[in-house]
Amino acid sequence: MADANSRIRIVVEGELESPARLALDRLQQALDQRGFALGDDAAAVTIRVGSAATQDLAATLASARAPLGDAPESLALAFASGTLLIGGSDDRGLAYALREAARRIDLASAPLDWATLFPPTSESPFLRKRSVCIFPHNAAVDGPWYFNPAFWEAYFDKLSLYRFNAFSLTFGHQTAYLVPPYAFLVPMPEFPDVTVPSLTDEQRERNLAALQMISRTAVERGIDFTFGVWQQHSYEYGESLVEGLSLDILADYCELGMAKVLKACPNISGVQLRVNSESGIEAEDCPAFFRSIYSGVVAAGREIEIDCRAKAIADDTWEGALDTGLPTTVSTKFWCEHQGMPYSAGLLQDFDRMDRRHSYGDLLKYPRDYDFLFRMWNLGTNKFTLWGDPAWVRRYAESCALGDSKGFEVCAPLSNKGFRNVGGAWTLFQPEDMNWYEFEDERYWFWYLLFGRLGYDPNCDASAWEREFQHRFGSDAAADVLEAVAESSHYLPFITAAHLPSASVFGWWAERDTGGLLDAYLEVEPSDLAGFYGASEYVEDYLADSVRARLTPTQIAERLERHAAAAEAALKRADTSVSDAARPEFRGIEADVRLCSGLARYHAHKLRAGQDLAFFYLAGAADRLRSAKVQMQSARDQWQAIVDHTDGLYDDEMIFGPVKDEAGTWKRLAPYLDHDLARLDEVQKIFDRFGLFADGFDFGAQPVDPRPWIPRTMQSALVERRFRAVSPDVQYTPARGIGWKMVRDIRAFSPPLPDNGDLLGRNREVGDLAVNLLESDFQHRGPNPGYVEHTFRANVAPGIYDVTAVMGDTSPDAVDRGPMWLTFQGRHQTDRFTIPAGQVIRKSQRCNIANGRLEVEINSHPASDWVINALIVREAAPQIGHVPTRNAAPGSLNLSATVTAPDGIDSVDLVWRCGDCPWQRTSMSADGAVYSAGITVPACCDAAYYIEATDANGETRSWRSADAPQPVAVGDAESAPSLDVERVALAVPGQDLTVTARVDSAEELQSVTLYYRDLNQRELFTPVPMHQANGAWSATIPGMDIVPDWDLMYYVEAIDRLGNGSIGPDMDVETPYVVVPVQR
Repeated sequence: MADANSRIRIVVEGELESPARLALDRLQQALDQRGFALGDDAAAVTIRVGSAATQDLAATLASARAPLGDAPESLALAFASGTLLIGGSDDRGLAYALREAARRIDLASAPLDWATLFPPTSESPFLRKRSVCIFPHNAAVDGPWYFNPAFWEAYFDKLSLYRFNAFSLTFGHQTAYLVPPYAFLVPMPEFPDVTVPSLTDEQRERNLAALQMISRTAVERGIDFTFGVWQQHSYEYGESLVEGLSLDILADYCELGMAKVLKACPNISGVQLRVNSESGIEAEDCPAFFRSIYSGVVAAGREIEIDCRAKAIADDTWEGALDTGLPTTVSTKFWCEHQGMPYSAGLLQDFDRMDRRHSYGDLLKYPRDYDFLFRMWNLGTNKFTLWGDPAWVRRYAESCALGDSKGFEVCAPLSNKGFRNVGGAWTLFQPEDMNWYEFEDERYWFWYLLFGRLGYDPNCDASAWEREFQHRFGSDAAADVLEAVAESSHYLPFITAAHLPSASVFGWWAERDTGGLLDAYLEVEPSDLAGFYGASEYVEDYLADSVRARLTPTQIAERLERHAAAAEAALKRADTSVSDAARPEFRGIEADVRLCSGLARYHAHKLRAGQDLAFFYLAGAADRLRSAKVQMQSARDQWQAIVDHTDGLYDDEMIFGPVKDEAGTWKRLAPYLDHDLARLDEVQKIFDRFGLFADGFDFGAQPVDPRPWIPRTMQSALVERRFRAVSPDVQYTPARGIGWKMVRDIRAFSPPLPDNGDLLGRNREVGDLAVNLLESDFQHRGPNPGYVEHTFRANVAPGIYDVTAVMGDTSPDAVDRGPMWLTFQGRHQTDRFTIPAGQVIRKSQRCNIANGRLEVEINSHPASDWVINALIVREAAPQIGHVPTRNAAPGSLNLSATVTAPDGIDSVDLVWRCGDCPWQRTSMSADGAVYSAGITVPACCDAAYYIEATDANGETRSWRSADAPQPVAVGDAESAPSLDVERVALAVPGQDLTVTARVDSAEELQSVTLYYRDLNQRELFTPVPMHQANGAWSATIPGMDIVPDWDLMYYVEAIDRLGNGSIGPDMDVETPYVVVPVQR
């Protein structure tokens, strides 16, 4: 007989349902593995188990300082007087408590200290729904686990342990595989002409048995099961596997199929539907079609929740669901089709703002009869790397209560593996010893733990995961492994918020993508315009002296590098102490941490390169072009380090989306980085040849206008930057300012436009990339012209200019062009000349454009043809390019400017002063076209400056002037205001609402502004200047803007005189806006 000290007596009070019974089995298993004997004899510890229905147990828990909450799924644990008390408000809550107790016993050190292991604990769920979704995509990839009962038992045990309460198995995510699912699950003799030739009756029966098994296994463990059907036919996502299913019978077929599946699977309690055109149903037909589907749900004869996905949903569609009387939910994407910041974006990209598409939009309007749910499409951002940041998930869970939402659904790691049933089975890692698990989902235990436990309780104690790390990696390494994972997990959501080339799950893969060719990269917008700057927009605002307190590309880069360095340092420390037994799992963590940290460093360099290049394009600062090349070379070197790290480590043909651009590895994308460097060399050559100029025109075909979410650069990908595009149909008018006098008989050639995948630097097979932008496209006269001459006109400020024409045919089928000639301003005519095929020549003429209009006549013999690629208009005087310095710390200040002139530069001077002191003149030294000088500014006053240049002919021009110099605020340039923004508890419709904020700043404040709008993303924020009184800043939101339809939200922005800005609340620690309930 076992010693009494090792005996446990378990007392179950009341009847247990399946979830609690299975959890009790798990507790008994944990005790058995620790060597305890179970029985009714004298025991060292008694374990009392029961639900709230057992009043005596509930009272005992309360007296042990662990009161059992009334909310569904609540739990309580306590050890008192030799008894472990385990209670739940219902069977699901009790199951959570039992599994929690079992896991603590699993991981506790010997001997067990029961009192320490089980302090009084009372917990209730913060979110009503905490769901995870899996998409079947590939027969070879899914087969080993999909039909395996052991997998599903372990999987739902895990979900229950981590306190998920719902699961969706979703068919038809932009694929023809298993679409529509009814055809692959149930016999449909009512439609004899509809068949699946590749499917036998036995296979169909096996499919249905698997769905029945999976849904039953989930419910047995307290997990609500949802049947997701995102496509009703194959649509445009591949050749249909179902024959005979025509559109005229589709609604009837799908209605009956839905009813049959639900009747055959009684454990299904929810149906999730995509209700836009991606379902295969045209938008105008959706309301009527889905009423048929709802009828199929009703025909099941039990209560089943209808979950309508929000993208492009029509009011009629959800109203049809409500009309059934069944519980109805509208579920929306949390952050586009990606994982961004842990709060809903404050300001969406403009193309998205007016659509129900990628966030909550206008759907949080009151009153509403439907429930609301946030779905995070983390599978767009985080496809395969280990991810786990407790602080992020904690804030995300809190954000999923926005607008009385009931919770969230997240997409399981590896969700799109083997997309569209392409390719065979493959493992993530090539080294066999790194595949230490039976099923790949096991490596993502930390991800499941965080979303489940923190979704249940955002205040969950960190010991819930810290003890897991200690168990797996040893007490010496655990904290460092955890830190490495958490710090590297900063990269994916942060870069997605700061730089989102595509909102689509299939348009941006942050674990692998380059982010776009550099000319496109600098145009890419953030996915939250309220908190982040893209490179081009920041440069535009900086040059206009209108910078907001959003994170700049430089600040974004610094954060990426800071977290990457922290992750790498923690990983290095962990490597010295991790146990040998944990090495296989640790090697997988090491692989992913090094990958994500490397990508963070890559983007840090490329963000700086993009910002510098934008400054060159918009301000003519050649020193910024130089620094862009340095940063881009560093980005290329970092990418090579990623290639070296990943080559032979991950599978060479990872497929997580369309094979064209969502498959393959980092090595395949390296040519895009080489192109970026070559492109910068090309930009440098154009600058070296033409310097700065007043205007430039690039002649080619009509610029394409692709989808609206494509960056601006991509709409004119063959136009050389700093030049304006001129297409053959642009006819001059004085208001337009540029164009042809007549557009008749003008033809154009342009090389093939790189497709979006190439412009975004992500195609598995790199296509033809645009090179030699200025000379590769051109315009010429058409055949049999009615007119042999054509005149180009452009409005130009009166002055003396050198006008240079660039001409030549370098197309694949190039021919000689000419004899032709040019006439400038109607008086300066060139000799007649011929341009051999494949060559490019330049002709220049100095012109006095006194009337403010440039005219270049291009002519040729009627039997020949003319050609024009570009025109460059350079004033015969110094041109100055400069990025203004607006603030500086006391001490040395270096200033640089780019200065060029057709006839050469004689001198460049920096003219400056501090305070009211006399102007001083300092000669600027030349390094090529870049001139620089250093001055010293004292702390006692601000400074001002302007730049003056004189060419070899004595022509002088200045950037700014003594009458309008550039001011420089002198102070602590690193400081930024800190804000404490009032959290208003309630707003009343029609009544003015005053908001206050306290702002601490080391420098004088330039502005403090309140921004507000309804909880409706279609609206833009309204700014209201705040005024200071009694140590606080305040502003009033007019009562007319407070309505019962929506709750209210606001934030405060403070900018000091140095231009340093902050937003409150602080995005680093909390949601960067305040949401105020409106009284109803």
